[in-house]
Amino acid sequence: MIAKTDDPQFVRDLASNALLNTDKNALTRNRAQRSSVQRAMSMEREVGTLRGQVSQLTRLVEQLLNQTR
Repeated sequence: MIAKTDDPQFVRDLASNALLNTDKNALTRNRAQRSSVQRAMSMEREVGTLRGQVSQLTRLVEQLLNQTR
């Protein structure tokens, strides 16, 4: 069962006594922010992987050049 509170953004679940936010716009903003953070973290990991691969390729090219001299 749900009970209204003094603040219209919140309701109280009487079974668990939990205070629940009913602001759907805040939920949408929060989900968008989380998605953005996850994309940024994914891109950061990918850039780190690419940097490592470029470094490895650079070392291999240097080794090849040193062998041919």
